[in-house]
Amino acid sequence: MRPPRYRFPDEVRSAIRTIATRMVQDGNIARSPQELEEWVAREPEIRETLEDGGYGEEFTAEDMLPLVHVFVVQAGGPDLNAPAAPPPKPKRWLIPVAIAVIVLVFAIIFAAKAFSRPERSVSSMTEPRGGVVMAMRKIGEQRGVSD
Repeated sequence: MRPPRYRFPDEVRSAIRTIATRMVQDGNIARSPQELEEWVAREPEIRETLEDGGYGEEFTAEDMLPLVHVFVVQAGGPDLNAPAAPPPKPKRWLIPVAIAVIVLVFAIIFAAKAFSRPERSVSSMTEPRGGVVMAMRKIGEQRGVSD
């Protein structure tokens, strides 16, 4: 927004302050000269005050808009001339961390399954129901040999 080119009379400044206060109260602040012109057209008493001070002949809505925005801030509204907040930066670290967490979870699951498997020990093969001994007994029984 450019600085004002025109020095407004006090009654015009007062009318512009009223415009800004009402815009803040309504929550509908003019952001362009066209929106300001439309707002002034809807308010005949303010338009008359502005026209008596030179509106339409000596200055326009484009000239008034920077002052309206100053008065909007003074009335507790947003600063429309403030620079916009920078866009949020992408979280580049998020994908590698997610992959690391997934790999870690799979590693824990794999390790848990590996350690929970019952392994066949030598003692299980020599027990009466275990591996080689059991097979030998079956063969012996088939041949008629006993322990």
